[in-house]
Amino acid sequence: MVALALLGQSVQAAKGDHVDQLKETRECADCQLDKAKLGGADLRNANLKGANLKEAKLRGAKLDGADLLRADLKQADLREAILSSAQLTLSNLEKSQLGAAILFRANLSQAQLTLSDLENAQLRDANLSQANLTEANLARANFAGAQLNQADLTTANLSQARLQNASLVGTKLINAKLEGASLKGANLIGADLTGANLVNTDLRDAKIDDTTVLDPKWRNAWAIVNQQQIEKSVPEEASESPATKTSEMPVQGKNLSGVHWVGINLVGAELEEADLSQAYLFIVNLQDSNLRATNFNNARLRYTDFRRANLTNSNLQGADLRYANLEGANLNLAKLHKSKINIKTVLADKWQQVWQLVNQGGRELDLKTADLAQADLSQVDFFRVQLPQANLTQTILDGANLTEANLFRADLTGASLKAATLKNANLAEANLENANIEGTNLDDAYLCGAIMPDGTTHSCP
Repeated sequence: MVALALLGQSVQAAKGDHVDQLKETRECADCQLDKAKLGGADLRNANLKGANLKEAKLRGAKLDGADLLRADLKQADLREAILSSAQLTLSNLEKSQLGAAILFRANLSQAQLTLSDLENAQLRDANLSQANLTEANLARANFAGAQLNQADLTTANLSQARLQNASLVGTKLINAKLEGASLKGANLIGADLTGANLVNTDLRDAKIDDTTVLDPKWRNAWAIVNQQQIEKSVPEEASESPATKTSEMPVQGKNLSGVHWVGINLVGAELEEADLSQAYLFIVNLQDSNLRATNFNNARLRYTDFRRANLTNSNLQGADLRYANLEGANLNLAKLHKSKINIKTVLADKWQQVWQLVNQGGRELDLKTADLAQADLSQVDFFRVQLPQANLTQTILDGANLTEANLFRADLTGASLKAATLKNANLAEANLENANIEGTNLDDAYLCGAIMPDGTTHSCP
């Protein structure tokens, strides 16, 4: 026991000597510095080749230009450390903490970074070729211009990371989280993105080819965005030729949920029945596009140009339409529930009114002779509303509360009133021909002279 105690003391003494040696000379290759307390230390250009720095406390340390070739930094605390141009080739940084560390132009090629935390780290122009970053936390890290060729980023968290112009040739990104990340201009040739989450990921100018493994959904999103980049380089006199028009790309019914499109021209695009739920579209031109039955559920559509677009039967529920231009757009049967607009949203008076009704309700409002034809007003509270002689042709009123509503001579031809409540409503001389009243509550409704769904006229008391 005494011998062991003496051995421990000697090891500690040697470690202390190595710490002093490092601070005084900055020469400490192969030193034993595990658990050393070096937070904030000035170790610029230090020689730490092969050093044992396991669990070392290096938070805020200045390690610019330091040589850490093959150093063991497993579980080391390097948060906010400065490692610009540091040599970390073949180093072991497994489970290390590198949050907000500065690694500008650092060489991390073939480094072991499994389960490491690099959130908000600065790795601009760094070399991480063949590095192992499996399950690493790289959220909001800056990899702009970095070399990540043949690196392993399987299941890594790269949400909101910046990878502009980064080289990811042959990189493994299997099941990686890239939500909100920027891959603008990144080279993804030969990369494997099987199962990767690219919701709201910026793919503008990204380079992919047949060797890139990418879900068809994201390949479609990339193709649509980058056709625009190609189109911009086409001579002006040829810009309207069929070969260069975006609308020539058939995407009907495609799953494009979560795509990230910024500043692109999609005039006349065919996106009928496409799924663009949770998509991010900013300053996108969709003039004259076919968006019939397109799903924009919870999409962010600020500054999007929908002029004259066909949005019939589209789902805009929860969509952000602030600053969007919908002048002349066809919104028949479109769902506007829980969508967001502001005073800068360009929207026809009729659809402004529909938006107000589905989002603010219609209790006891005076809507005499209102034109609400083909509007989706499902689930709206119209208690005691005044709708005499209103145009409700083919309007969707499923589940609406029309208790004690005044619908005298209202035109409800072909309207859908499934499961709606019309208790004590006034439907005298209203036209309900071909209306769907499946499950509708008509208790005590006044139907004198009303034309019923089967075309017969209801008798009067």
